[in-house]
Amino acid sequence: MDDEITQQWMTERIGESNKQAAKNRNKYPIQEHATRTELWEYVDCTCDESCTCKKDLGCTGHWKLKKNVQFDDFMFGFLRMFVDRCDHLNVITAVDAGDPSNLRPRVRDAYTVLRNLKGEWKTLSEKSANYNKTLFCDGWFDSYFKEKFESFKIKESVYFAKQFCILLPDICAPYDTKSRDKMTSHLKIPRNANYFEFLSEVRVNFLSAFKKQGIRLPVIRALDSPGKDLPFDPRLISLRQPAQDYGKNYLPAKGQISLVLDKCFYLPTEKPTDEKQSNSK
Repeated sequence: MDDEITQQWMTERIGESNKQAAKNRNKYPIQEHATRTELWEYVDCTCDESCTCKKDLGCTGHWKLKKNVQFDDFMFGFLRMFVDRCDHLNVITAVDAGDPSNLRPRVRDAYTVLRNLKGEWKTLSEKSANYNKTLFCDGWFDSYFKEKFESFKIKESVYFAKQFCILLPDICAPYDTKSRDKMTSHLKIPRNANYFEFLSEVRVNFLSAFKKQGIRLPVIRALDSPGKDLPFDPRLISLRQPAQDYGKNYLPAKGQISLVLDKCFYLPTEKPTDEKQSNSK
């Protein structure tokens, strides 16, 4: 399958994904920019010269969770990227109260993930903020995260993967039900795979393609450039934080690996049914 993964193929798929997202009322590329600005930082690659990310892909830096991110800030970033804006305040209220009874069924899994995260936020956020790796690094996982990734199967709620996309933005690819089906079919991944097995197969396929074609990581990151189809407008940011400076334009084209891989398979609809959520997402 790696022969089908080319720079041209990725460029076309990511471009179409962003083009469709521009028509969706949630304006997801703008929400991604807001979450990137609030929660993530681009830091120097600290891997050895022998690490695959440097040796084969020319890596110079990684995206990671900032230190001391508060749970509420994480929750806002998670919701704006993965839950329809009409449900944001209801989910926040439910998580704070520990009562999902007033939520629509389609977002109750998001509540469950957020509620569980709240209970372990200190440890999980600290470990995530201190983990400076990408999916294409030799040490892309440790025992702590491997156990987390093995704890759920990809056929379960899509929100399990989405939480890790926010925590580890250069490692963990998110998906909705439709893009998950496309990925498992295209990459020949068993539907019964756990998330660690899923990420391992995604890594093997894309890394093999990049090596064969000499595609470098800075080029891969630059493929996610939504400004052509959706000009940046900070007024469209959901759950906007008054003290945060979101800038006047998208950040330079250094996309997160998680979103670059996701957009190769994710195609939003013009109407925000559940496509970014669970296609039930």
